[in-house]
Parts: sequence; structure tokens; C-alpha cells
Amino acid sequence: MATRISNESYGLIFGINTFIAVLVQTLLTIAVTGEDGLALNERNQFKVYGLYNLVLALIFVGGAVMTLISRRRTENAVHVNGNVCNID
Repeated sequence: MATRISNESYGLIFGINTFIAVLVQTLLTIAVTGEDGLALNERNQFKVYGLYNLVLALIFVGGAVMTLISRRRTENAVHVNGNVCNID
């Protein structure tokens, strides 16, 4: 995404990204530690945060794999009379 935006928009895009990340982290902290939330002990809090980070890692790895597959398909494409034909 960062390659497609103008230089003037970097602050806005990454500021919004940081705001959303802090908001999600705050909500997770309130849900896990707050008296109105789950009120988990330290060990279970660690498990919840570990699972949260594992899910985020899987999302990023999945995105990277999809990008690699997409690039590989583009590299294997053959142009025939202005049309793109994939050779697999």
C-alpha cells in the first residue's frame, strides 16, 4: 500500500494505522485485565496476548505468501497478441 500513495499522505496513513493499533491494544487490555472484562490472572493474560500475536503473525505470513504467489504468476505470464496467458 505504501508504494501507491503520494509522499504527502505518509503521515496520515501511518498515523491512522498507529491509532488503530493503539485502539485495538487498549481494548484488548481492558477486556483482559479490567474488572468488567475477563479479569484474567497473569498466566492467562500471557496466553491471550500470545494468541493475539500468533493470529497477527499468521495474517502477515499469509499476506506474504499471497504476494509471492501473485508475483510468481505474473513472472510466468506470457503475452500473446496483447492478451496475458498464464503458463502453469
